[in-house]
Amino acid sequence: MDDVSLRWFLGTWILDPASCDYQVGVPPQSGRYRLSLHNDGVWFAIDWVDADGQSHQIGFSMKPDGERHPVASEAGQEMSLTVVDDWTLDSAIWRGATRIHYARRVVNADTQRMQVTQIFLTAEGEEATNIAAYQRQDT
Repeated sequence: MDDVSLRWFLGTWILDPASCDYQVGVPPQSGRYRLSLHNDGVWFAIDWVDADGQSHQIGFSMKPDGERHPVASEAGQEMSLTVVDDWTLDSAIWRGATRIHYARRVVNADTQRMQVTQIFLTAEGEEATNIAAYQRQDT
């Protein structure tokens, strides 16, 4: 794995709730997004406190090869992670032939902010977009 192309993403990111733009739902009160190298993939550890004060966390590892890989998840059946360039990291989740979730992470030029744009299907089958902004906690 070429960790040079991932270097700007690795580390801990803190959510800036005031900078979020959600089409569906309410942005979390707080959140932390941690990315690190793990075996031949990238480990994602994400925790947040939702608008109602409930704590949540998820963690998963994905190989950044752009290929769809089977996953055991309620969210979908396959996932992919693609390094677009040094500043852009994409992921997608599929259920059968349908892409149900797409996320694009973009780190800004000074490497201190990351925007995560999520495009997903709602329960009604409509496409929606939520945008979250994060500030680097460490380097």
